[in-house]
Amino acid sequence: AIVHDDEDWRDWCEAVGHLGVLWVRLSAPLATLEARENADRTRALQGLARGMSGRKAVARSDLEVDTGSATAEEIARRIVGSMQRP
Repeated sequence: AIVHDDEDWRDWCEAVGHLGVLWVRLSAPLATLEARENADRTRALQGLARGMSGRKAVARSDLEVDTGSATAEEIARRIVGSMQRP
């Protein structure tokens, strides 16, 4: 889910607060995100990366991952590893 603002964050916390949730923040440099958008012209929302980059980060995350410097497999291993810790 994308958490847009503090109210959205509170709503998510209330909805899943009874579950064992791992909050993961995915990020990447703007240039990487724009390159991904440009490489996939089928995306209906070109420019979304730049628009979202101007938003302040909200929410608390248990893990932050830079998708510009890690492969999908590395990211998955980090997430699973974080879930296995007490």
